[in-house]
Amino acid sequence: MGNTVLPEKITAKWIWDGSLLDLEDSYLFARKCFTLNQSSVDAEFWISANHSYQLFVNGRFVGSGPSPAPQGISYADFYDLSFYMVTGVNVIAIVAHHSNFDTYYDHPKAPGLWCQLNINGEIAVATGPDWKIFPGKCYQQARPRKGKFLEFVEVCDLNNYPRGWRADNYFDHGWQFCEYSAPVESFPCRLEVMPFEAPEFEEISQTWDVETKGTLDPVAMMVQVHFEDVISKSGAYAAKTYIYVDENISRHVTLYCDDPCRILVNGKQICFFEATRESNSVEFSIAFRAGWNEIIVVQQVRMASMGALLSFANVKKGTMHFRNAEDKSAMEGWNVFGPLHKAFSEITSSLCDEVEFCGTCLNEKSMINDAQAYLDGSTFEVKATDIQSGGEITLDRYEFVVYDMGFLRYGFPGISFEAKMGDVVDVCYGETLNSLKIPINNHNARSVDTLKLRSGGTNWMKYEPCCFRYIMVSTRKCAEKVNVKGLFVVHYSKNYRKDSFFSCSDEELNDIWDISRYLSLLAAKNYFIGTPFHRKAQYLGDTCILSRNSYYLFSDYNLTRKALREYALTQYEDGSLPTSPFGVVTQNDIDQMLMFPLWIQEYFKFSGDYSFIEKIMPRVERLIKFIQKSTDPETGLLDEFEPWKNISFFRKETKVDKRGMVTGLNALYCRALFSAAELYQNMGEEDKAEDMRYKASKVATKVRNLTYNEKLARYADCYVDGKMSESCSLFTNIAALYSGIALPEQADAIFAHFFNSENPFAELTPDRVGIISQMFLLDTLYAYGRSDLALDYLRFCHRTIASDKAITPGLALDKTVPSSSYLIQEIAGIRLATPGFATIYFNPAVSAVKSVKVALPTAYGRIKLDWKIDDDGNLTAKLDANYPLEVVPEIPKEIQSKTTLMLGKSVVVLDPDSAKS
Repeated sequence: MGNTVLPEKITAKWIWDGSLLDLEDSYLFARKCFTLNQSSVDAEFWISANHSYQLFVNGRFVGSGPSPAPQGISYADFYDLSFYMVTGVNVIAIVAHHSNFDTYYDHPKAPGLWCQLNINGEIAVATGPDWKIFPGKCYQQARPRKGKFLEFVEVCDLNNYPRGWRADNYFDHGWQFCEYSAPVESFPCRLEVMPFEAPEFEEISQTWDVETKGTLDPVAMMVQVHFEDVISKSGAYAAKTYIYVDENISRHVTLYCDDPCRILVNGKQICFFEATRESNSVEFSIAFRAGWNEIIVVQQVRMASMGALLSFANVKKGTMHFRNAEDKSAMEGWNVFGPLHKAFSEITSSLCDEVEFCGTCLNEKSMINDAQAYLDGSTFEVKATDIQSGGEITLDRYEFVVYDMGFLRYGFPGISFEAKMGDVVDVCYGETLNSLKIPINNHNARSVDTLKLRSGGTNWMKYEPCCFRYIMVSTRKCAEKVNVKGLFVVHYSKNYRKDSFFSCSDEELNDIWDISRYLSLLAAKNYFIGTPFHRKAQYLGDTCILSRNSYYLFSDYNLTRKALREYALTQYEDGSLPTSPFGVVTQNDIDQMLMFPLWIQEYFKFSGDYSFIEKIMPRVERLIKFIQKSTDPETGLLDEFEPWKNISFFRKETKVDKRGMVTGLNALYCRALFSAAELYQNMGEEDKAEDMRYKASKVATKVRNLTYNEKLARYADCYVDGKMSESCSLFTNIAALYSGIALPEQADAIFAHFFNSENPFAELTPDRVGIISQMFLLDTLYAYGRSDLALDYLRFCHRTIASDKAITPGLALDKTVPSSSYLIQEIAGIRLATPGFATIYFNPAVSAVKSVKVALPTAYGRIKLDWKIDDDGNLTAKLDANYPLEVVPEIPKEIQSKTTLMLGKSVVVLDPDSAKS
């Protein structure tokens, strides 16, 4: 667990560079040297930053963080640095990043870095005025974002990067003592320690496979407006330029921009664009008239904005000249005006004559800062695909090389270069390859960083972690050659000391286990990342599923407890819950909200954590009251009105009729009430439990009466305009079965209708069905004894993903539910009976596989199971645990007399008549 409390005495202050406080985006280098007389010490270290840091101790990369936190809170990570300490001089070196932009996974907070080191219980190092700092101006401020509500790409000038700054003998000329500091008690964010140690990291340096090598040709002509050197504050600005053409022509243009932007040509608006989650670019055409043409870019600019980039397809570079005056001898560039006081939508070209002139942005002095646009406007030619791996790769100008890192990774890629000062390379990351074997990002996000190299050897490591399998290095500018000497990856290596194990006689199920484990590891960092390859957000529904797998795989309850607490802290005053506890995804997705009681119920079942449940139950009660206040006063059901338009995974079920009283949504409501009842029952509050059961039963009865079609023997999607809908979709009926709305005797007809074809899952492919719907389906199939059908569906999803050559296992995270829990429960046959696995049911799937070996970590200890059934139907099962374990065998009747249970000393069978011991 590590030291998951803050130090008893805190003297460390929040520090930053005063000159960077008002910037929209800034980096800060900080370091502190200290001396130890002995290396064998107890070194406890806490660190936090808004919004992120990279930590180096005596030159070694130690960690990165912290986890995103709800507004008003900054998490402090704990590290045990005892192993890193040496006799003599030690140095703690940190680079921190602050961004004043909302993202999917974080809110902007006050800039600051905080840390404290205790040696043998005494404060040895604490951030304050005695720390040396250096502004990280090597990281270019004005640069593109990966996408709307995503972080920035990295544009780094390594000539200005403080070389050797992590070493104890570094000559810190130009560094200053920190003048700005703030005590913890007066800082805008409350400091809280993470409930577990920070993730561990592992550096992998090896010979990576070279996928392709070739040349690129930047065929598109590009012109960019850079605002950062012209404006002094955020606001609406206009940039004007002129172009002369000999005849009437039309040009196809792509605009790349992160801010609201309008393009006016000769006084007429031809394009309005605002970046979306799906795109940060837009295509349109410009009809130039013979003679001079005026182009105005009107943009709602923030100080760290990339500006606006216009890419002209099929236009040879240098053939179109954009000048700051109607004069062929004028300089190429843009005149910038503003800030504009008129409404952004009402700005016209004439306003440029009436507002303040800011300055001129010259094209010849600017470099295209959107490397993604630069690569989009290039053509690629593969010259070699059979390059022998190993050794360095030499690149000339406009050459590229693509590396395959073996599988999808999440972490920090790094590259070693040999180059000349001023050489420029772009580093592109991708999850998959296109037809030319060029890396692509599958989520319409920018995934290219730009490096200005220094002369000689250079080691560079990406600051922000990312998800990737392929890396492409391409040269945009070089004096002679750029040598790529090698690649390395520093990735999260969470050390689960209580890891699980699963192996059976069916290799396909073993593959499913391996992928499920891989998906869970990919998503479980210092918070549950539902989309590690894109938004890095923590979504309630996804986290519920990932939590379940973390119990079975790692016996990890800390991460779930942290996530549940974050949702509790961010619960709204009316009792509703945000979809994500931090970041911009705050809408009330009712279907995800209704999973909150189920999630807590599962947490309790696996952890047995009574004290936490007692603390969080008031939040559940507030949520239930919010939902009840929003129901129809006559029926008590969730009916059609504005709040329920926010539905996330349920919205993906496009074939479901969602008008009026929606059956599936009320089914989730019913299940939430039953889950709350079970929680109250476990807390000993029988009156509240009975009240929840009564309300759930009322909902179930009313929905059943309104939407069960007796003639079709299944449930209608909704009840609207006084009658049930004609559509009766699969998801609706699965939700009815899952929630308890459907009666047990109705199940056979429902299953028979939807799963009676030769290909029963044709409409249930992973790209059509969300992972939460898959979870409902699998849970329902197993609960109603359709284990063969459920197993077939697991195999179907696995084969569908595996057959898609564009999909790597990591990308399956948003396409198929991680399956570890089902393999343990339904194949190995270990089912939880009482909280924490104090008692289990043992029901091996002898009809599905011939043998299983399992090691399962639980809240109390570890269970080991090894069973095998021979051709004569004789079942032998070895079951052991390192804690008192009670087992209720549920052996199929036909083999009970042929079953032998071999039990460890701590294992007791509660029903010995069902098997011979």
